[in-house]
Amino acid sequence: MSEDHPSRRRRWTRIALVVVLAVVVVLAVLAGGLWLYTDHLYRTSYESSYSYDVVVNTNETLEDVTVSLPIPAEEGKPNLAAAMVEEGDAAGDNFSYRVVETEYGRMLELSADRVTVTPRYYEFVEENGTGRRVEIPASEYDPSNPDMMRDANAGTLVTVSLPANATVATDDPWGVEPMFSPRANRRPVACEFPTADWLQCSAYDTKLYASYETNETTRVDLVTHVEGQNAWWVFGWNYDSYRDTVRTELYGPQDGWVDVTGTVEVDTERRRPPAGLTAPTAAVGGVPDGARPANAGGVHVT
Repeated sequence: MSEDHPSRRRRWTRIALVVVLAVVVVLAVLAGGLWLYTDHLYRTSYESSYSYDVVVNTNETLEDVTVSLPIPAEEGKPNLAAAMVEEGDAAGDNFSYRVVETEYGRMLELSADRVTVTPRYYEFVEENGTGRRVEIPASEYDPSNPDMMRDANAGTLVTVSLPANATVATDDPWGVEPMFSPRANRRPVACEFPTADWLQCSAYDTKLYASYETNETTRVDLVTHVEGQNAWWVFGWNYDSYRDTVRTELYGPQDGWVDVTGTVEVDTERRRPPAGLTAPTAAVGGVPDGARPANAGGVHVT
């Protein structure tokens, strides 16, 4: 005698419930396994580091060059300035590098007897429907011709990278991470480029020193940049970071201290580091911006 209709319905309902329960269990196991695996990737790939750049670029020859730039420093952190001196001396760029003590604190000094710019001249020509750039003699260069250009730059770009000895406090680096000094009048500003909501930018006043002989038309770009970063790999590299940059353009000959503006970008949503790694914290009553003692009287090697 065949089952009645309600009995068959109850049986299929029980089967469906068993199948659904099995699927839920499988999905839970897979989700748990995926979480454990991604956590493993996060813990084993997590690394923290600092990078420090110095750029000097000129479009005309400089003579008797001395430039002093702020250095990033913080007690207990890797000595980025010493690494820059070592890397700079090996760069073969005809600059000499050293850390000096100035009336505004310790700075990185770059010096050279001469930074030579050898201009090259080009013309854009079209052949068989294809445009290309052709080098031409200086005597043929016409600055009023839009198809001609003068390429004249010289200088240096030196970068050093060092591992951090702890996770980097990218959300609040003030007073605990390597940053430039002197630093005064810190204030919030809008970030220069469209950025994510979790990034915040600040500006501050600082100093650099520049002395060289050159033409009145010369432009010199000076940039120094430090970045602290935490990075990890979970199906692709991710990171959070803070960036401190001092940048300026100088025109003509220079001989003295220059007021410049520094900018800082911080990641306010730093991801919690793996267990066992903690970010440094600022000491209570730490040194405020601009309060570091000045060592007046000239420049000498430390």
